[in-house]
Amino acid sequence: MKVFVAGANGATGCRLVRELLYRGVYIKTIVRRAEKLSLDIRTHTHIVILETNILQLNENAVADYIKDCDAVASCLGHNISLKGIFGNPKYLVTDSVMKLFNTLGREIATLVNSYQTRGDYSISLNMNNINLSSGIYFYTLSVNEPNSNKYFRDTKVMNFVK
Repeated sequence: MKVFVAGANGATGCRLVRELLYRGVYIKTIVRRAEKLSLDIRTHTHIVILETNILQLNENAVADYIKDCDAVASCLGHNISLKGIFGNPKYLVTDSVMKLFNTLGREIATLVNSYQTRGDYSISLNMNNINLSSGIYFYTLSVNEPNSNKYFRDTKVMNFVK
């Protein structure tokens, strides 16, 4: 298996890369400064590092770089936030879906699947209903504004330890 990791030299990305390498997964990554990666990661035989600013690459260049990857993980540092993304917040109503996936991309659970009005929400993950083993999981928030083509999707990494 080969995984592309964006943000590999950040706090989350570094942990993900280390765990994937430990499991024998091949990794491709794009980083601005490779020297920020630890020496053991930089010199590992299962990692290919392209040193450049990902924002300066066009869509075709990125697609070509990751075309042989089985999965893509983004560990770029930004917060999930819907404030100000869709029109006038006073009238914000969105169709929200939040799902939990394992590292192979299989859906484990749907945490939210409903219309949400403007506001801040927190989701409690009841681990009694989901039989998870310790490991790395991904959760994805997908939001679209009804009667519009406006769409927001963000995926984050979760490290679950029993």
